[in-house]
Amino acid sequence: MAAAFLAIALVWIFASDWALAYFIDDPALMTKAQNLKGGSFVIVTGMMVFFLSRNALRKRDQQLAFLESERKRFQVTFDDAPVGISHMTLDLRYTWVNRAQLALTPLDIDALEQHGPEEVTHPLDWERELPELEQLRRGEINHYSIENASYAGAVATPGAGYDDL
Repeated sequence: MAAAFLAIALVWIFASDWALAYFIDDPALMTKAQNLKGGSFVIVTGMMVFFLSRNALRKRDQQLAFLESERKRFQVTFDDAPVGISHMTLDLRYTWVNRAQLALTPLDIDALEQHGPEEVTHPLDWERELPELEQLRRGEINHYSIENASYAGAVATPGAGYDDL
């Protein structure tokens, strides 16, 4: 787009200068014509920049609105999922926990953030989860999903078994 504008602008400048020189001999009239030519160029390019910018901003606003609607849809899906879902950082801090996940533990979100997942995940599940977590930390995978037993009513006790649920 910029290259096309540059080419058109150069053609306009040189062609209009040649046409003015060909048709006008009077220096005073040539000055007025050059001023009109320059002013019209500024007005036309200013309008062009305005309309192109306005269209680009409208398109950006539409894209932002679409992204916001998709974010809201994801949020509702995540929050209302019938299964517990959580997102966490590589250093095992929860960043996002849905209602179903919170219902699996006696902890609220603030308390859950203070406890790591190893404290609310059954030890046998935690052992199963560690290899995938290490792959994630090494960058070998970008996510993982695992079904865990939950502790309904207490923070996990090291050494507890499935029969203790």
